[in-house]
Amino acid sequence: MNVNSEISEWIRLADMDLATAHHMFDTYHPKPLEIVCFHSQQAAEKILKCYLVSKGIEYPKIHDMQVLIEMCIEFDDEFNNIYVEATTLTNYAVSLRYPTELGLEESDTIKAIENSDKVMKFVKEKLNINDNMLIKEIEAKRVLQNLITTSEPDPTFERPAEVPWDLSSPREGD
Repeated sequence: MNVNSEISEWIRLADMDLATAHHMFDTYHPKPLEIVCFHSQQAAEKILKCYLVSKGIEYPKIHDMQVLIEMCIEFDDEFNNIYVEATTLTNYAVSLRYPTELGLEESDTIKAIENSDKVMKFVKEKLNINDNMLIKEIEAKRVLQNLITTSEPDPTFERPAEVPWDLSSPREGD
């Protein structure tokens, strides 16, 4: 997988985790507090690893947000602006996978989502990524797959003016 595809995949996975956290918090009753906090942490972890990949750094296979954010700070001091938000999510990475006595309150879950939202927004801005670019990238890949399988052009396709990564190489598994 080339770097651009890997970045795109990290963003996709992080977005799914955060969307899952929001969806579960908004729609489930009773609210699955532990699961929402877990997905909030996962989103932030994945977007930090995405940033490291964008800098050519092999990320450690850990869940310690302090280590990841400090690695990002080595490239950009502005990551200090999200240091607290990122590091407070660490406790939700592993301990919530098992029966624990964390005693989460709904306010803890709200804060976890807010922290993850802030980390995601900050890193996407650093990567010059916005959700419209991601939508266009997904649509472009769908059209490319359609062309490969049918060899008929899609008349509804509008080529994006600019996409910040290479779309010519399909992801592994595509």
